[in-house]
Amino acid sequence: MKSNRKNVKREIEWRVYGNPGQQQMETYDESFRYDFSEPGDTRIIEVDNYDITGTHEYAVVRIIRNTYEECYAEFSGQITDGIFEEYYVGHTEEISSGFAMVIGS
Repeated sequence: MKSNRKNVKREIEWRVYGNPGQQQMETYDESFRYDFSEPGDTRIIEVDNYDITGTHEYAVVRIIRNTYEECYAEFSGQITDGIFEEYYVGHTEEISSGFAMVIGS
């Protein structure tokens, strides 16, 4: 049987809160999934907002990359220059990490 190990990627989820006492403004947008993957390089970003979480307190960000290090670097970039660059970010909380099976990568 052929191994699918090359299709197993790393996934980390975070909660991203607004400033203390304030809502996370990103949550007013619809939830989304971006797949910027290229052959041999998985780069998937998913954000669950109010329409999925039912709260404006935080957004849930899910990053799927080849390694955990790439997940952390991607998340850092999304906070400073990406999804949240126009919003105030209070604190972040890592809520899960594990493996993701990506078909076609």
